[in-house]
Amino acid sequence: MANRYKSAAMLRDDAKGFMNGNYGRAIGVAMILVCFNYVVSVVLDLFDRILTSAFVGAGAVSDSAVLVIDIIYATISLALSIVLSVFSMGMSLFYLKIGCKAQAMAGDLFVPFREDMSRSFAIAFRVTGVIGLAMLPGNVMYSYYTGTGQTNAFYAAIACFLVGGIIAIYVALTYQMSFFIMHDFAEYSASEVLSACSKKMKGHKWRLFRLELSFIPYLLLAVATLGIGILWVYPMMQEARAQFYLDLMNPKKVSDEWERTV
Repeated sequence: MANRYKSAAMLRDDAKGFMNGNYGRAIGVAMILVCFNYVVSVVLDLFDRILTSAFVGAGAVSDSAVLVIDIIYATISLALSIVLSVFSMGMSLFYLKIGCKAQAMAGDLFVPFREDMSRSFAIAFRVTGVIGLAMLPGNVMYSYYTGTGQTNAFYAAIACFLVGGIIAIYVALTYQMSFFIMHDFAEYSASEVLSACSKKMKGHKWRLFRLELSFIPYLLLAVATLGIGILWVYPMMQEARAQFYLDLMNPKKVSDEWERTV
């Protein structure tokens, strides 16, 4: 495998090369997503305030009431994260086009909503939904701890985060490439996309994990620049994932199209 597939350093170098001349559009796309995330955070904060006020107004201020509020809030947050992950599918198309030297546009973000909504939501529900559910108990316990100060809730949150984190990382590594496969194989159903992704990622999860870890120094440098460097690091990370996908599929130039090998 080491001889057949590119290393993390090679994938990063490829990503840098493909991003030359494309950073302007990539930063614009990233800013659109930042705006959507900000709107979602505002909506969640407003919902939390309304929910808390409703419980307080009804005289329900016990620890159990706090737990109920936290569960409702975490569930709504999970639902919105599934919707946002559909934009991530559009972003995958954007960077896949860059990696294939095609014309990538900001409008690619909305393709999953315009052209393939049912399949996009089915994949998002199964991937992002499972990851979110794995982290849900930890989020609820931690919110409960901050609301009540109970030490037991803090220890429960740590335990839930450890178990949920392992599950979430495994699922993410197994199915992250499904966001690319769905664009490459429009004829596949959501189940077929996920099945194909799981098959292709056998023996490659550690390679993807190493690629993700290799960006930690870049992220630390970006933080040192007060976050400004993220505008360059984030697009490079996304393109590196697209390059990983193209390398995973073992693309061979056939006429003007990539040979698909799922």
